[in-house]
Amino acid sequence: AEEKEDDDDEEEEPEEVVDDADAIGRERARACDAQFGQSLTAQEVAALSERRPAAEYASTSIEHVTESGPPVDWARLDGEERRLGVRFDEATSSQRVFLRALSTFKDVVQSDVDYQRRPQLLRAALAHVLDHVTRSRRVMLRHDRSRTKEEAPSSPVKGASRSAPLVPPKPTETYKHLDDVDEEDTRRDQGPTRCRALVLVATRKAALEVCTTLKALAHSSKHTGRLEQELGVDEDDPAMQREGPPDWEAVFKGNTDDVCEVGISVRVDRSNITVDFFAGTRSKSDLIIATPLALRLAAEEEGRQGVLDRLSSVEVLLMDQADVLLYQNWETVERCIRAVSGVPSSVEADVQRVRLPFLDAHGSACRQHIVLSSFNDARLRALVDRPLPGQLRNRSGCIRLTGPPPSKGSLARAVSSHIIHTFRGIRCAAPASSMDARVNAFKDKVLPSLLRRRGASINGARTLIYCGSYPEFLACRAALREQGADFVSIHEYSRDSEVSRGRSRFFHGRAPLLLYSGRAHFYQRYRIRGASNYVFVSPPDHAHFYSELLSFARDDEATGAAPTALCLYTRFDALALARVLGD
Repeated sequence: AEEKEDDDDEEEEPEEVVDDADAIGRERARACDAQFGQSLTAQEVAALSERRPAAEYASTSIEHVTESGPPVDWARLDGEERRLGVRFDEATSSQRVFLRALSTFKDVVQSDVDYQRRPQLLRAALAHVLDHVTRSRRVMLRHDRSRTKEEAPSSPVKGASRSAPLVPPKPTETYKHLDDVDEEDTRRDQGPTRCRALVLVATRKAALEVCTTLKALAHSSKHTGRLEQELGVDEDDPAMQREGPPDWEAVFKGNTDDVCEVGISVRVDRSNITVDFFAGTRSKSDLIIATPLALRLAAEEEGRQGVLDRLSSVEVLLMDQADVLLYQNWETVERCIRAVSGVPSSVEADVQRVRLPFLDAHGSACRQHIVLSSFNDARLRALVDRPLPGQLRNRSGCIRLTGPPPSKGSLARAVSSHIIHTFRGIRCAAPASSMDARVNAFKDKVLPSLLRRRGASINGARTLIYCGSYPEFLACRAALREQGADFVSIHEYSRDSEVSRGRSRFFHGRAPLLLYSGRAHFYQRYRIRGASNYVFVSPPDHAHFYSELLSFARDDEATGAAPTALCLYTRFDALALARVLGD
């Protein structure tokens, strides 16, 4: 019966809703107008198509916050949540800083969102997204009402002279400037299609958490019964029985299917907001929650060179758990971003009401990126600072929010205090050659010494070789095979039987070397025992992987020597290295 509800009912025209008269409301209104209401000049287009210079970023009055573009007033943060038109309880200090950053419509990258902080910051981000969608809907309805009144036939006034000329009144001083404004431009309130916001998630589990949060922010909701059915799993499902560290369970304890798309329509009625999950058709969606793989498959199905019509009007793009997306396939994420804000094959809206940047094919310059990640990464910085081909940077700038650097990195959290740690820098000229430089150093300098000690492995000395990425894993495996080394390997695509056999051979000393993929550790968190020596071909992205692996280190049974750990790095690995070493 719930499915048979009529979803095509027209929205009631809400009462005139005026933004808060305080400075926060006025500041947001100015930011919104500057972001969406003005065309880009040729000079702006040329500048926004280039990489943002690092010199544009400047420190702010808020600690651990840097910004580019027009400066933000960080002085008044109390009551920041009250400007939102959604249900939002009293915000924390970190939420208020985050909300103030979001209200500028600049790109916002928050890189200290661990599994404990994610719920509150995700709630703030979704509150901003839902608030933007509902305000935009109210503006459209207000303009619809004004146009209806103008097009309605005027009734004659009794006693009025038929021959009297119609002379418009002179404008007052207050509204004189309105004579110079094109009336049609003031009503450009939408893009070519309906959808205004896109939320990228990694799994169906994350999509369920996003939908649950949106349900709590709205005043009412429809078709919520399908959420658990489509996105959740039963309590007795094997996926719910697996156990692991808290950060692993926060990502993988649930439905980990990475193909998912949920369309949500938003209905405004006076001061109430209703969200309708699983809207009847994609063209009716105001907000779409999807995984990158689902959008990639949809773009390939439509066959329009990767452009999705329904995403051509996206004004806010929220990337939840960006650190998890980095471990899936970042190329797929980039292809999804290229599919957003493209030129659609057809326009659903009234062209006279489409915003000028979208008509000029500059919609990507108006799009706000919101990135939530547990760590900082060069690829996430490039997402907002270096536009993809055919795209533009955000015209308003960018804000980076990071937590204080840890006083003690993962190195200090290693269980055994007598492990000998060595960090070896490798010369490298460009980021693109960073992996090759580390692999060559491993092949030319590290591997020969490991093979010379191979005979001692019978008495207990064994070495675990950690590779951060799959291409790095393949290159190291090729080097080991080229040298005829006796080794076992575990990667994310290994079968359970292969993993069990490899771990057993390594633990009992029948294989002196274990080549281990960082992606396998991310997805499975295997407890690898028996190693006395560790070689990290690159610093792990997740700093706690370093201490987790070393927690099972053992002394050399033959010589009694202390365990050793060698980590290779280039200057382009500074972000990951800082998380391991601390400040």
